[in-house]
Amino acid sequence: LTQIVRLGTELATLRREDEVLDSLVRRVAEIMNSATCSVMLIDYEKNEAVLAAQTGIPAGADKLHVPLSSPIFRKLLDAGEPIILTDIDRQEPSMRQFLVRPDLKAFFAYPMVRRENVVGVITLSSLTPYNPSLEEISACRLLAERAAAALENARLFERTERHLQQVQALRTIDAAIASSFDLKAILNIILYQIV
Repeated sequence: LTQIVRLGTELATLRREDEVLDSLVRRVAEIMNSATCSVMLIDYEKNEAVLAAQTGIPAGADKLHVPLSSPIFRKLLDAGEPIILTDIDRQEPSMRQFLVRPDLKAFFAYPMVRRENVVGVITLSSLTPYNPSLEEISACRLLAERAAAALENARLFERTERHLQQVQALRTIDAAIASSFDLKAILNIILYQIV
């Protein structure tokens, strides 16, 4: 549980979205001894959840898109609470149609909430029926919230970095125009900076 809390803090130091996602799924699967771990990001415009990062999921499922109207996402979005299926076949056999591995026996989904909006879902699983403790559930909920914040921060950092690159390109173009009378040289600099 301490490792999960520590991971949430570590995610906040990452600057790129792919680093946050990859580190999250790899480390959570390892810490929780989970057969699979995935992050599905919510795309409200397309009304679907898209697999953004995963471990333990078979090849070919990496382009997974799940409609938000599916039962699992309806529950997550409506209640904003984790889904804890300690024994899929006993509790929710209809869930099998959405699982990419038939050998999974338990399934857990934690909403990534940021500013009261579900921005994604962290999923974990077990090859045997498993009932996580309240402490495990609380730690994973906290991790999901911190992961949502880390993801937002990484996106802001990447966006800021792009804007700085654009400003620097404009400064370089401005300097070229101000210091040269060679139209071809100026056009080459402009083309290079635009690219």
